Amino acid sequence: SRFYIFYETRKLEGYNIGINALKDIRITDEDYELAQRYIVGDYFFVKRERELAFEALSNIRDIEQSRDYNFMFLAIAKSYITKVFFEDISFRDISKAKFVLNLCENTHSYEVSCYRKICEFLEDSSFEEIGNRCLKLIEWNLKIVSVLKINFGEEVKEKNPERKLAHYTNTSVANLLLERNEGSILSSFFRLNTINNVNDPSEGHLLVM
Repeated sequence: SRFYIFYETRKLEGYNIGINALKDIRITDEDYELAQRYIVGDYFFVKRERELAFEALSNIRDIEQSRDYNFMFLAIAKSYITKVFFEDISFRDISKAKFVLNLCENTHSYEVSCYRKICEFLEDSSFEEIGNRCLKLIEWNLKIVSVLKINFGEEVKEKNPERKLAHYTNTSVANLLLERNEGSILSSFFRLNTINNVNDPSEGHLLVM
């Protein structure tokens, strides 16, 4: 019933009836975690109250259960690093950014890794300019990645069961393949081989669709 109140009253600009209804859900209730996530999203994306969103975010305990909402947590973390969301001159708070980044590293490992390194630059005044330039670089990089994503319609899904490109390693192993350190037993030559003899008949077909 409290979620129903939230849905029905969130359309009324300036009213906090729905938020207060969710806040009344006790920590021992089954839907407490879900209520907190809704509160975070409403404060941040609708009311633009970042600090209230951060406060509600701090109440979330089951991080694994919140994986589907990690895009929201990443947006909040970025708002403490860059002015994408807020123009306030005092927008930056690196400690809060790092706290929120920890919540979404399981689903956004690449972005979290980049923003953590940027945070290290921004914390040191002598490297702050490098940090700001890196911010611009990653934003352009993420825009390029979004353009390269393949949008599958239902017709494509039916014809091609393998609907996404696959990588067979994680980023740390990829770095070992690409970075050759002299004398290291972990280093490896990067190999590009023909796909004519692979055991997957659909290999590479996605790229020429």
